[in-house]
Amino acid sequence: MNIHKNARTTPNMRALIVGRRQAGETPRSIAGAVGVSPATVSKWLRRHESEGVAGFQDRTRQPHGLRTWITSEQTLKTETLHLARQPFWKIVREAGAFQCDGGPRRKSQGAEPPVRPRSQDRDHAL
Repeated sequence: MNIHKNARTTPNMRALIVGRRQAGETPRSIAGAVGVSPATVSKWLRRHESEGVAGFQDRTRQPHGLRTWITSEQTLKTETLHLARQPFWKIVREAGAFQCDGGPRRKSQGAEPPVRPRSQDRDHAL
């Protein structure tokens, strides 16, 4: 487990919090002694109560998945409008979803991102 450099508590500190509570100290006095808020002390006490010593380990802060799902038709429409250099508001209105370039979806399927023409390669109307 990697403890980041700004972590206020470690698994050993969390065990100390639980030990002090079992010895009869109040969450407020424990918080003052170890330099964290009473809410943090209560969080670790709740985790210990529900999960035991395993609850002292850090959890991931990464989202478990996308919050919204879009259909393949919406994805195609979004990508088409994006490649046509349409403004964001128009993409959202017409496709009904937010996914500007489909980058994560495309990469997960192993496809290459679309190649846009460079400015010197575009046709310029004079």
